[in-house]
Amino acid sequence: MSLQQTEFLFTGAVLSGLINSFAGGGAFLTLPLLIKMGLAPTVANMTASVATGPGLALSAWGLRDKLQNPKFPWQKVLWIVSLSSLLGSVLIRISSDQFFSSLMPFLILGATLFFIYGTWFLKRSQADGDHPLSRKTVCALALVGVYGGYWGGGMGLMFVSVLTVAGWANLQEMNALKVLLMAAINILGAVIFIQGGFVSWPHAAIVCLGAALGGVLGAKWIAKVSVNAMKILVAVYAVALSLYYLFASV
Repeated sequence: MSLQQTEFLFTGAVLSGLINSFAGGGAFLTLPLLIKMGLAPTVANMTASVATGPGLALSAWGLRDKLQNPKFPWQKVLWIVSLSSLLGSVLIRISSDQFFSSLMPFLILGATLFFIYGTWFLKRSQADGDHPLSRKTVCALALVGVYGGYWGGGMGLMFVSVLTVAGWANLQEMNALKVLLMAAINILGAVIFIQGGFVSWPHAAIVCLGAALGGVLGAKWIAKVSVNAMKILVAVYAVALSLYYLFASV
């Protein structure tokens, strides 16, 4: 890589770390950058996943004091999502580049639509007042876990939707758990990807440093963002990303 490419990738990684802290969806930045630099789509995806894990972990550590809600068993949620994500990580390992590339626009659109309409749909399906960890909630979390292990773009948006329906009213608490879940998915996936030799380490190192910096900054700044502003940011960000990549694929 040239110096200019290195600087460009590092800047994108910092923004990715910030986005993951605020709303999720940092993969929408890092993945196309890595592909543009010559990596195969599946290798770029797995490299980005490995590289952003440490940044997410740092961000989750910075937000650990937000997980104080005794009414929601976040430890069980962590186990559900972590175990289900392993299936997604195995699936991306065996996917071809052509298949993954053709699937990308639909993955982005699906994530966006779920965030916009998923909360309404799940509220209707749980109108009988189910417990936060009802079967429907567990299934929804497990599906997002598989999706996150496979690609992860927009999984933060999905987790926010599911957790909202599960009874979380405090968006900052929801965000802390969301970041923790994303960190667990990426770290577990890293074990599978590294073992298979699917990681480009020079690119991963740059993205890791940039995303870590972005994650730390995001954890510091997130408390200063209002609940309404965060909701608007998530919605606008999701729609803009889905439209951009759908038109780019035409």
